[in-house]
Amino acid sequence: MRLIAVPYGRFEVEALAPLPEGAWIGIFNHASVADVPALAWAMDGPVGFWAKAELGHRPLLGRWLRACGAVFVRRGQQDEAAFREALGRVRAGQPFVLAPEGTRRHGESQARVHTGFVRLALEGGCPVVPFAIAGALRVLPPDARLPRWGRPRARARWGRPRVRVRRGAPIWLPERPVDEEHRDELVALAGELMAAIYRTRDELEGLER
Repeated sequence: MRLIAVPYGRFEVEALAPLPEGAWIGIFNHASVADVPALAWAMDGPVGFWAKAELGHRPLLGRWLRACGAVFVRRGQQDEAAFREALGRVRAGQPFVLAPEGTRRHGESQARVHTGFVRLALEGGCPVVPFAIAGALRVLPPDARLPRWGRPRARARWGRPRVRVRRGAPIWLPERPVDEEHRDELVALAGELMAAIYRTRDELEGLER
């Protein structure tokens, strides 16, 4: 995966702590397809991840994604089967990474945050690791099929653009029931964690100005 990442730019990863042993749940702000190689650069080994179900129907791409660790999820609905598959992997010790907003966000503001990662962490008994990504949208905006090299100041050596990733320290979530009665608490907790990621992203974006 890191070889695929090279054409997208130069990835600068700031790790505030080592990744935990065993399972953990990675969450990140998702603005561009270029987030994927950025995350690959910030991780030490294979992880599981959710991918939209439509991609699983493409013969070559679907097989490749499965081999990379994908769990295909139906968007726009609560796909309990996909959640259970992901939870099984987490309980078996595999890290799992996902975008809590569910899809790419091209604006500056935070979108509605889904609570699936909170459920995975609490039911899987593992910490959450936050990843803040800055610069990926400049490298590969929604209307681009190939990476762009961005503004001169955002370029690194050899003219490749710079994408910054800050990997936070693992966070153990406070124990609480995972049920409908406590849904508002889970939503609030998920929102707080994503808001912290956006604040970090804004700080990283400020380094390029």
